[in-house]
Amino acid sequence: MLLGYHIPANTDLIFPMTSNQVNDESMSKVLHSFDHVRSAASKEQGPNARSLWKNGKDFDPERWLVDNGDGTKRFNSRAGFANPFGQGVRACAGKQLALLELKMYIAALNLAFFLDKIPEELSSYAAQINVTRSPIYAYVNPKPWKEVQA
Repeated sequence: MLLGYHIPANTDLIFPMTSNQVNDESMSKVLHSFDHVRSAASKEQGPNARSLWKNGKDFDPERWLVDNGDGTKRFNSRAGFANPFGQGVRACAGKQLALLELKMYIAALNLAFFLDKIPEELSSYAAQINVTRSPIYAYVNPKPWKEVQA
């Protein structure tokens, strides 16, 4: 049973992970259309219990920076609404390995190349959303370090 609807056993459910990041009118209508079947706890912890990002579709990595109180900031992975690896018993078992591989890949790439700015006309955060969000196009401008002016 989910929001008053019977879900047959062995049914695959796909939850759009970006829906918790966007605070626009269309998502608000969808979330509140189920208010009549939501439990009191769900209403307390769900939409409107905490503020979603006003600009959820914008690229803004500073969302995860929190003030230390002394004028400096630090990264806090729990500061924003993002859950790419899931939670609980169904969480991604390979999360630590995936993050380690990503760090190694970026380090190796950075040792070999300087990633220079790309032309403004190619710079975009445009994406398409199917089951997951993926860029419409992605460009990089790698330059060997020996070609980079110091």
